[in-house]
Amino acid sequence: MTIDAGAAPERIRGTAPAVRDGGTVMPKRRKKVAYALTGLAVAAAGTVAAGMYVTRPTAAAPPVVPIGQEAIDLVLPFDRYWLSTFDIHTVESAEDILIRDCLQRDGMDWPLLPSPDRQAEQPPNRRRYGVIEPGLAANYGYHLPPPDPITEKRETGWSERRKLPAEVRIAAYGKEGGAGCWKKAHDHLLRNTAPYDAQKYNKYVGEAFDAARRDPQVVTGIRAWSACMKRAGFAYPDPFKAAGDKEWAKTPRPLPRELATATADVRCKQETDLVGIWARVDTRIQQNLIREHESDFRQLAEAKARWLEAARQTLPENAGPLPSPRESIGGTGRTPT
Repeated sequence: MTIDAGAAPERIRGTAPAVRDGGTVMPKRRKKVAYALTGLAVAAAGTVAAGMYVTRPTAAAPPVVPIGQEAIDLVLPFDRYWLSTFDIHTVESAEDILIRDCLQRDGMDWPLLPSPDRQAEQPPNRRRYGVIEPGLAANYGYHLPPPDPITEKRETGWSERRKLPAEVRIAAYGKEGGAGCWKKAHDHLLRNTAPYDAQKYNKYVGEAFDAARRDPQVVTGIRAWSACMKRAGFAYPDPFKAAGDKEWAKTPRPLPRELATATADVRCKQETDLVGIWARVDTRIQQNLIREHESDFRQLAEAKARWLEAARQTLPENAGPLPSPRESIGGTGRTPT
């Protein structure tokens, strides 16, 4: 089970699996808060942990907790410029179809991931300010809940690919990742648009998050939250220190102390309106950045829209075949020997 050790701003990173010593190193999943999104082209999460721990899973799991309205209602201006879980799965599945077509030209099989499903969507800012849902805190503390069945099925699909023959994995991704049929599929989807500039997006995300944490209203709100926690018997200077307590990483399931801490954490956020204060400050800062850098954000929105449209056009039966890795010119798509 994974532990949320404190939320930081949402980031997008781009990776492709690497193949080393005959085995594919797939992107690490569920090692970001609140969930890790797959990384063929991008991985976007509502929040990224400042530090986190992975503990062994256990058979005795708490009950499934539905997503709280507190998380659903938390919407920020930057959200429309990044890719949601469903968006990322859409791009992945489009690339997956093109990879399959590419490999089939050399007589290789490629099992497709499950189709994107909006029921697997996660609120983009679910843990931006740490745990904010009473039900989640009471049942999981700072441990992440298990993925929903749809996401679990998709993760299983990724895991099963480790069992594919090395020749297939290398043809799909290249020896070091980012090559082979995946590179061709990725480039094919971007043929009519500039790539999404994740570095630029991340720069603004970090700038906005840091500015919000320094804002006097947020500083005052965090102090009020800390005082509330102290009255409840828990001494932490801010919510991220509470979530990142190393004690929580020592057990695969939350112990009573962790559950009590997380429950007090959420209650104190509600009593001090910390989430509301922080979100209002975040909204103001993000809106200002969007206005000040209108051209950059317009480019991000256009790149996102075109990328997703290309992916959607590929998902039905419209995908045309790509050259096989052995027919590639220039080396990046060649099957390594």
